Amino acid sequence: MIVVKKLIDHDIEAEISCEYAQSLLGEVKSCLFGKDVIIWGGAGTGKFYGELLLSLGITVHCFIDRNADSIDPIFGLPVYTPDILRNKENCTLLIAASRKSFNEIINDIEANNFNPADIFDGCMHFHALQESVRTMRINYSAELADMKPFRQLERGLTIQHLELVVTTLCTLRCKHCAHMNSHYYFIPEGKCKLRHFPVDDLVSTVEKILQSVDVVNELSIVGGEPFLHPDLADIIHKLQKHNKVRRVEIATNGTVCPKQEVVKVLKGEKLYVTVSDYGKISTEISRLSDIFASRDIKYRIQAQGYGWDDLGDHCFRNRSEAELNVTYSSCLDNRYKIILDKKMYDCHRVANASNLGYYSPDDSECIDVLSFTSTELRKKISALYQLDHIPYCNYCNGKGRIVVAAEQYSLTELKCLRAKYGY
Repeated sequence: MIVVKKLIDHDIEAEISCEYAQSLLGEVKSCLFGKDVIIWGGAGTGKFYGELLLSLGITVHCFIDRNADSIDPIFGLPVYTPDILRNKENCTLLIAASRKSFNEIINDIEANNFNPADIFDGCMHFHALQESVRTMRINYSAELADMKPFRQLERGLTIQHLELVVTTLCTLRCKHCAHMNSHYYFIPEGKCKLRHFPVDDLVSTVEKILQSVDVVNELSIVGGEPFLHPDLADIIHKLQKHNKVRRVEIATNGTVCPKQEVVKVLKGEKLYVTVSDYGKISTEISRLSDIFASRDIKYRIQAQGYGWDDLGDHCFRNRSEAELNVTYSSCLDNRYKIILDKKMYDCHRVANASNLGYYSPDDSECIDVLSFTSTELRKKISALYQLDHIPYCNYCNGKGRIVVAAEQYSLTELKCLRAKYGY
């Protein structure tokens, strides 16, 4: 029988002080030091653990991932498919992949007669270790230090990453937008829902969710383009003050500079700005950097040269249940929750497809937040974390083909799309 151990074999304290963070990292070191570690997972969590273990002086032998053929070496270490484990013994395996992949990983271990000395669960205490890294101010790469954690904590109900759509207006018309935001621009005025959402609706929806959960680790304010919202300063001011919200991110596409009143509220301890750099079309990158740096506002420039997943059009795929499970388990969106027009969704695509009138979500993928008591809402939110897939997975390509990030529609193409959708 395969036994998966905990890296930290006790309950995590609610607050992670410097002393406690040092203690947690010390436990990881004592658990793995002197062992030949293989990390299962070549995405964000695996990279986090790779950098953490190497910084602690722990030997990392390699990474394992089913998609190894499409993953470059990580910190100079090779990434292999699971068959490299065949008949391998005496290594220590650290599982740093999505919880939904656990059964597949165990099956791969058994199929390859892999007999590690120990197997450790890297998902269970990922959040606590990430907070420890931040608390100790370890000099991690920006990508990993600010990486969005995705797992619910064992204690209470924690939303690791909650996105709040404040506007559907945008400065770009991206062909492969995961939010389907360009669709708002080829549906004629009067039939679309192209608008800024009222401050009171946004705040009351978030506050109702906060009454129902224990922690929101990261609240991300998104669009469209959030800097277009005329009342963004008021939204940020009201949301960042809540104790249950640990961090507030504002995600911008690098084409708009914030108003002065927005700049003033961005200096809060919890706040930081993520600026996507799409090259030539992100025309305000330099000015944004100057504004934020000169005012000590926390920010990062996120290069998008690696491309986007092509999620495809809104057509039914007729997948089997097993295929839907695979699509969902490999999708980054299932780690996030999204608020759009007073409703909470399990994915960007279903949120905007519903808002555009393309799709009617069922109760498993959409929660009408203000319609429930706090107790009822807590149960509804908790249920979102138990899903194997959502019905909308049948209308999405899922992870696969990579396309150019932020490739723009021309006016002619937008007119053709209006005709295609019957407008």
